[in-house]
Amino acid sequence: MKLYNIPFISALITPLFFVIVFREILVLWGIIILLCRFKARGERIKTFNVYHHPMYGFEAVKVGFSWPDLFFGILWMMYKKLWLFAGIIITLFFLLSLIETMIIQSQNSGIQVTINLFLIIFYFVLWFLPAFKGNKWRENNLSNLGYELVGTMQTTNPNLAIINVQKKLH
Repeated sequence: MKLYNIPFISALITPLFFVIVFREILVLWGIIILLCRFKARGERIKTFNVYHHPMYGFEAVKVGFSWPDLFFGILWMMYKKLWLFAGIIITLFFLLSLIETMIIQSQNSGIQVTINLFLIIFYFVLWFLPAFKGNKWRENNLSNLGYELVGTMQTTNPNLAIINVQKKLH
């Protein structure tokens, strides 16, 4: 009897488990790196697009990569009210896990390896795509909700960007 046939061991080497463990390691590593960079250099200048809604006020969105989205993914999307994208990502993760379950139960080990490799790639794409596109999705969502782009500011945090745009407008 091979060790791989034990259900617990085979569950440990599934693509989703690999991605989850790798993500947790990356999150811890990222937090350590960010803390070291923050302590060494202070706050960094970032570019923010500032939006205004007559009823809801101002919102600032960082331009570029979204670190919170990389680390918190679907939770970040739901916090920022990106319901459609969160739903799509959850659905795709669910479909990939169904495919993974079917592959684990299949008897053809040659195809298991190939499909598991593709599943790992798809899991990583689903993990990194929102981090690269999340802020742009948020800007589009704000525009759809009636927010208007009123300025772009380079500053250290979103609150300062909003304050600077308000000063320019008045």
